[in-house]
Amino acid sequence: MPVNVPGFPNLFMMYGPNTNLGHNSVVLMLEHQATHILRCVQTLTRHNLAWIDVRPEALAAYDRTIQAALRRTVWQGNCTSWYKTASGKVTNNWPLTTMRYRELTRRPNPADYHVKAGAGTREGG
Repeated sequence: MPVNVPGFPNLFMMYGPNTNLGHNSVVLMLEHQATHILRCVQTLTRHNLAWIDVRPEALAAYDRTIQAALRRTVWQGNCTSWYKTASGKVTNNWPLTTMRYRELTRRPNPADYHVKAGAGTREGG
């Protein structure tokens, strides 16, 4: 779900919020995101779905986990930086390991998504 936004079915975002790294290569994050997006598209195709949309509560739970981990980092320190919003929330950096990101993006969890059946007629096939 780190590549989805509730209310925007079938929108997948790469290098979005909390995917920048201060400890590794962002290329790893992009590769994991691409895998996640591919698996979502495969799910759409395999099950003849019209769309997939992340549940707001799933994204909120994910964000709470990330923000809790960020509280233990230097990025959340008592300073002003481009990592933070005006309210002090860090929306840029990933606070955990790239392996943890891989685990979270390896396979979409069906419980985290709303789906709509019936993609209808496919063009070109």
